[in-house]
Amino acid sequence: MILKMCLCGRRRSSVTVIKLLALLSVFVLLYYIHGKSSTYPADQISDKIHVVEKVDNPADENVVAVAGGDEDAGAAPVKLPVPPVVSVPNNKCGITEMCRSTEKVFHLISGESQERTPTICLDGKFFIGGDNPELYAGRGMNLIVVDKEANKVLKARNFDLYMFDDGEMIAWLKSLGNGDILMVATFDDAARQLTAETREILKKDFGSTKIDDLNFRGNWVFIGQKGISGSSSYENIELFNSEVSEWALQTSIHGCLTLPVGREQHKVDGSIDESVPTSKCGFSESCPEDTIAFNVISGSHVGNQKVLPSVCIDGDM
Repeated sequence: MILKMCLCGRRRSSVTVIKLLALLSVFVLLYYIHGKSSTYPADQISDKIHVVEKVDNPADENVVAVAGGDEDAGAAPVKLPVPPVVSVPNNKCGITEMCRSTEKVFHLISGESQERTPTICLDGKFFIGGDNPELYAGRGMNLIVVDKEANKVLKARNFDLYMFDDGEMIAWLKSLGNGDILMVATFDDAARQLTAETREILKKDFGSTKIDDLNFRGNWVFIGQKGISGSSSYENIELFNSEVSEWALQTSIHGCLTLPVGREQHKVDGSIDESVPTSKCGFSESCPEDTIAFNVISGSHVGNQKVLPSVCIDGDM
């Protein structure tokens, strides 16, 4: 087994941790080579969203009202009951993560059935949801677009994809500029008239990896960026299953947003190429400047022949 890739992150803080993890991997692999093995029971970890509590009196400067979206949005979305958020300071978007100065705290929550509307919060500002009754969300796709530095709201729209086709949504997505950040939270149903063309745009242009799975009455939350390299890791989905319930469960994503949204990772299977400089750990091309080369090859034990594992991190074997 071989794992060979570039790891994204701060070099100084990452290398020490990765080296420790790699050293631990070597001990585990050596243990396996000598004929020892263990089986561990799989943990049952739920990624379902929990019911959350209400924030008291959010400050006006932390709330951005998005009533009808663009002027050309057509009929205004239906005004619906707003969802509560967790009881923590508003500038934290209802979560407890501590973000770096270069990151933006975010929290996206999908709708649930026809009762609980979605929430979109970025950098302490509620664009949809919160406890301000002037914030709206409609059936279908609720979208917020912010600039590439995630500092300014550029557009806001709702597309009712239960009642209407997605032709207008396709044109709207194509009109967004390169680098624009797209934040999406669904409500009620957003898949009935969602075509393959729109799904393809969300995948290729914005980095979604789950939109193809969204089904009738399913729930989806997503942060993507137009023109990114690679895929977005800010995405979650809950599928509708008529044998379980009448609606899909609510889903959410939250944490610290790092820009750009998509980071390309190089992953290659194969042995270390001795002709490549050690600093590249066997890669045929250099990793990006803010990443480190990482290559772990497991040991093997076939008959009387044993091959010890090898580990290379940032040029150190």
